[in-house]
Amino acid sequence: MIKNLNNKIQKELERFPKFKIIKIDNMSCYGKFNCDLIYDDGDVGYLINRNKFYEGKFFDLNRNSKQGRFVPIEDSVVGKIRIGEKYFYFDSYWGERTVLVLDNNKQWHKKIFNAKDKIIFKSAGSIIVVPTGQEPPFSIRGKGKIVKNAWDHEHCAICWETISDKTEKNKSGYITISKNKQEEWICDNCYNSFVITKSLAFIDDDIIRTQIKRLKNK
Repeated sequence: MIKNLNNKIQKELERFPKFKIIKIDNMSCYGKFNCDLIYDDGDVGYLINRNKFYEGKFFDLNRNSKQGRFVPIEDSVVGKIRIGEKYFYFDSYWGERTVLVLDNNKQWHKKIFNAKDKIIFKSAGSIIVVPTGQEPPFSIRGKGKIVKNAWDHEHCAICWETISDKTEKNKSGYITISKNKQEEWICDNCYNSFVITKSLAFIDDDIIRTQIKRLKNK
């Protein structure tokens, strides 16, 4: 079963651009893409292969050689990445959603949505709003203003459908807790269509092409 699942995941990933590791030096992983990607220095992206998920930033893209440098956000990741291995590249937006679907370590729980109080923090001219029970960004200091029952909906992290007890369609969904203790919600349809089946069908070929500028089209 596990082998079949891994084979399915690998097949799902084959549509995406690849980044082959050619050198590891200190905290940087140098590699070569199989196409010319559209990104700027400092952009966040993901390297993914089967059940390996590495988030980091890309630097020093050479469009002639199609080479670049990947710096993982977590220092310990560098020791897990191997020279000669190929990883599939995702930008930050679609990478986050791919990890939600493929990561077997995430525990999803069915939950009916109920409105929560929200807390409003003001810091350095900005307004930060979080639901009760979620920690604010570490940069926030002091107490926020509580507004009763004002957190009245969530959005599916994949399709962005509204999940709320005020809707007819999505009064419930599935949640998992991220590292920063923020609840991540997925609607019933996306959970059954993508999470259960380990499918990346929500990322169609047109979306992939927005991440890639192939040399032959220059």
